[in-house]
Order: sequence, then structure tokens, then C-alpha cells
Amino acid sequence: MTWPLFFRIAALFNFGAAGAFLLAPDVLYQLLLIEKPIAPPARLYSDAFAVMAGIFGLGYWWVAADPASNRNLIWLGVIGKTAIVLVFWMHALFADAPLNLAPLISVDILFAGAFAYYLRQQPPP
Repeated sequence: MTWPLFFRIAALFNFGAAGAFLLAPDVLYQLLLIEKPIAPPARLYSDAFAVMAGIFGLGYWWVAADPASNRNLIWLGVIGKTAIVLVFWMHALFADAPLNLAPLISVDILFAGAFAYYLRQQPPP
């Protein structure tokens, strides 16, 4: 697999997650067997998360066109994906995050690791 293809896959993952959270959160929750629907006040945060995931997806799409010239966007991906995983697990352990989201959210740490690997293996131009 080439790096541009990998970054396109990362973008599609984010677009898919953003679309599911934004356009069909109740269906997503049913698929993940999460009983609590998103109440109106929390829906704002869910929608904001979805928009940001989509924007990050757009960044990965741009990175795919020229990874070497977009290292800063890749760094943002490492930071953003690691942060979302940490925030999720903090809430899962100490608050109320549904554990059924763990597999979906934890994919982000794999992407973050791969992004960091790319940055270590490919020297700056």
C-alpha cells in the first residue's frame, strides 16, 4: 500500500464517521448497541465532533495528494487522533462514555501510530 492511498483511507474513515455522527446518529448508536440516544443538548457536541472529524478528513485527503509537503497536517493528525482516544478513555474510565464506541474510537490510535511512523521514516523535504 502506498502512503497516498493510506492517507485517502484515513480521510474516508473520518468522512464515514463524520457522516454517521452527523446524519444518522441514532442508526449509529443502534448498530453499536448503545441504548442512550443523543439528547438535544448533547447533540450539539456530537454534531461539532462530526464536523471536526470531517474537517480532519479533508486534511488527510489533502495530505494524500502530497504527503511530503503536508507534514504539518500529518502532525495535526497524530495529535488529534491521539487526543480523541485519550479523551474517550478518560470518559470511559471515569465518566459515562459507552464502551461500545471503544472499537470505533480506538482505530484512531492505529492511524496516529501509522502517521507517526510515516513522519519518522520519511525525512522532511
